[in-house]
Amino acid sequence: MTLDTTTLRVAFSITALTLVVLFYFVTFRSTRSAYSAWWCVALGLFLTGSAAYLLDGTFHQRWANPLGNVLLVMGAVSVWAGARSLRATRPPAWIFAAALLLTLLASVVEDPATNNWAGGAVFLALMCLGIALASLELWRLEPGYSRVHRPLAAASGLLAVYYFARCIVFLAVGPDGAVFRTYFGSDTTTLVTLVLLVAVSFSMASLSNEQLGWVPG
Repeated sequence: MTLDTTTLRVAFSITALTLVVLFYFVTFRSTRSAYSAWWCVALGLFLTGSAAYLLDGTFHQRWANPLGNVLLVMGAVSVWAGARSLRATRPPAWIFAAALLLTLLASVVEDPATNNWAGGAVFLALMCLGIALASLELWRLEPGYSRVHRPLAAASGLLAVYYFARCIVFLAVGPDGAVFRTYFGSDTTTLVTLVLLVAVSFSMASLSNEQLGWVPG
């Protein structure tokens, strides 16, 4: 069975929109926690980034694909910032600026008007880095912080490993290689991310509530 990338991206955008609305009005407005605020930002960035890719293959991909790359990378960085906030540590502003500029520059210089994967290597590397750092922040929390942060850290770690493998295969065979298209293409990645996003939504809400009541031992 062949997965329809456009349909999956629409489904992902609808799911992300549903989650950001629920997360904002149910979790953030009741807790006002920094973690829930960062996740609202991350979900909004994932939503708009995925929506930008719907213009892939049209005249507008020259600006839509770089925009999608930037938004998704910033979403991954926001996930890391949210995890960092659980330790009451502010993320350095220069990391956001560096991630944005690197992604944008790499996406623009490789002719996005004709190259669907312009800036792909940098995009995949930064996605992997952002998610891996988020996983590391969650592992660094004390064991008694919550019941859900370790499973969430493990899920984030697995996604980081997936993006790492995706980046390596991309560099080795390119986006048109059979292995990349079969196991690491946009359709497979969208489906994996969609399932994971829904699966961890409960954990995100729980951590937002537990952030307010945590007292270090």
